[in-house]
Order: sequence, then structure tokens, then C-alpha cells
Amino acid sequence: MKGGNESNDHYSLKRAALVWLHDRGARTIAFEVPVRTPEYAHMRIDVAAWDSHRIVERTRGPRGGKRRRRVGAVDELIAVECKATRADFLKDARRLEELATELERIDVVRERLEASIRETEPHLRSRRDLFSDETIWHYERSACEDYRDLLVKTHRITKQLHAGTKFEQLRRAGLFHRHYVCAGPNVLTPTELPPGWGLLEADAANESVLLTREASPFEVDDHLRPEVVRRLARAGTRALLFATGLTYGDGGLEARARETIEQAGDEQAGDEEAGGEEVGGEEPSDAGVAADGSPKDEEKAYDTRFSSPTP
Repeated sequence: MKGGNESNDHYSLKRAALVWLHDRGARTIAFEVPVRTPEYAHMRIDVAAWDSHRIVERTRGPRGGKRRRRVGAVDELIAVECKATRADFLKDARRLEELATELERIDVVRERLEASIRETEPHLRSRRDLFSDETIWHYERSACEDYRDLLVKTHRITKQLHAGTKFEQLRRAGLFHRHYVCAGPNVLTPTELPPGWGLLEADAANESVLLTREASPFEVDDHLRPEVVRRLARAGTRALLFATGLTYGDGGLEARARETIEQAGDEQAGDEEAGGEEVGGEEPSDAGVAADGSPKDEEKAYDTRFSSPTP
């Protein structure tokens, strides 16, 4: 559901990310998923997904019949942050122009070193998976000291660029296996990404997405993982209730006035024009109803479990 304060460009990026995640294999996807951790209190994820599917090899039997054989499985939590403008992406960074210029200079050197690595270290080349012809180069494993030093410098600058932002907080929270930024063309370059984040370049007009840089996998806190999945599912239910004009009342589900639906959409969207970031504070909600459309008593019980330390 599009919030009243949300720009059309930002909403189109979220839709494009949804299509890309579904094509990737995810079947549990939701917008505006609120998550909490003891350290970072509260933030919303523009698009979150639970990608859990089997990898199947299709072959033909001796008599020409089709066979399917399971050769692996994917089980990942994915977060996508959508950025419609460059200012939105860089709003919380420090010394933005100087750092961005330095990253552009490093990018030129990096491309030259990677070209040399492809010639001198062909063993670093591999395929993405058994059934893909896409090539991956593991440059980070190179023996080239200049390239290793460049990676350290890039990491230091990007950390300065994004320190204290939602990107860094989300990575350190240990809630998702992979993190992506979905942005329009020319909004940012891959070198400006936070460490480990992937880049999805989206054409908002036709909602097509190009994976410009793959995200690195992160470890997920086993204690928090079930609650993240639960939050994702509840966000989907919340959107369904709003779309059908229903809400929780004293006697259970009941019809919601149309103006209340629109107001709730505005609150749910938050400050999307300012980047969609909400860290700290309380979730916007109707009286007696949590932000995801459920009774507040249940919401409080969830917060206690989600913030409890690992036994």
C-alpha cells in the first residue's frame, strides 16, 4: 500500500524490488517492515523478504521423461532500502562530496588492478552456481598487495561515509543475510555502497531491475531470526487489512473508515521523502491498535521477546 506522504518514485522502486525478489525465488515479501533490536530500538525496512526455496536440477530420464532432483536450498532473509534521490542516499554521511570524490578516484584504480588480476590470477574465476553461466571474480582473494591495500582504504572511506546511518545500524544488528540498495539510474555508484551491500539499479518507469553488485552474505542472530520472519508476515497481514478496509476493534476485525485508512497509510509511510528512516521513538499507531493492525497488548508482548537477551 502506498502511503500518502510517499513519493511515486520511491513507491515505484519498492514495487521494482518486490518483482526482483519474487523472480529471485522469494515468496514471503512485505513493505515497511518494522524491526527492533535492543541496541537500535526501531527502524523500518522498505522491502524485506524471506527467500526460502529449493534449487532443483531438471534432467531427462533414459526414456526421455523429465526428472527433477534437489541439489540445494536457499534460506535467507533479505533487506532492501530504496533511494529515489542521491541526497536521500547520502543525507546522513559526513564530508559527502570529498569522500565521494575520493571513492571515484579509487574506483578508477580498482578497475585497473582488477583487469590485471584477471590476467595474472585466472584461478579466482568461478560460476555463480551449477546452473548459471554468470562469472564471478573473487578479487578479495588476490595476492596483489596493492589491491588489498585499496580494499582497506575503500572500507575505511565507506565506513566514514555511512557511519551512524541506517545502513551501518542495520548491518551491525545481524537481522538479515543480505542487504541491497535499490536506486534509480545515476543515483549512486557501486563504490559508494556501504560495505557488503548490493546494488539494484531500477527503471521506475517499467519496474525493471538490474543487479549491478551482489550483496555479501552476513551472519544472522539465530535468536532474532524467528522474530524477523514473524514481523515480515505481520507486515503482510497489516497491508492486507488496510487494503480490504479492515482493522482490529474491541470485538475483533471490523470495517475501518476510508479516511482512517488514508491516515494510517500516511503514518505507515513515515518520512519517506527524507529517506524512509525511523530510528528510535514509538511506532505510529491508532489508539489501541499497533502499527501492524494488531491489538497493542500483543505488540507489547512481542517487544519483550524481541528485546530479550539470548539465553
